[in-house]
Amino acid sequence: KKDDLLCFSRSGIESVPGCLGEGVSGKDYCWYRPPTMLWSFGNNGSPASAFPLGLCEGDCDNDSECAGDLKCLQRSAFEAVPGCE
Repeated sequence: KKDDLLCFSRSGIESVPGCLGEGVSGKDYCWYRPPTMLWSFGNNGSPASAFPLGLCEGDCDNDSECAGDLKCLQRSAFEAVPGCE
């Protein structure tokens, strides 16, 4: 389920969100995605289990792909998403 730990795949010593230290170079680590962190779960309705998308989840194409009263924000680059990091 999306709210559980996720695998943070690394190729070097990239920082793992919410974790301290470098860890071992090239090793992957489980981590918890904060609910306000932007994250891509699906695109064009696939995988179906990712939809409807929650707060700060993408990639939506229209409001019907968003849960509840959330609205789909169309971006062309890296514009900020209100309420998300």
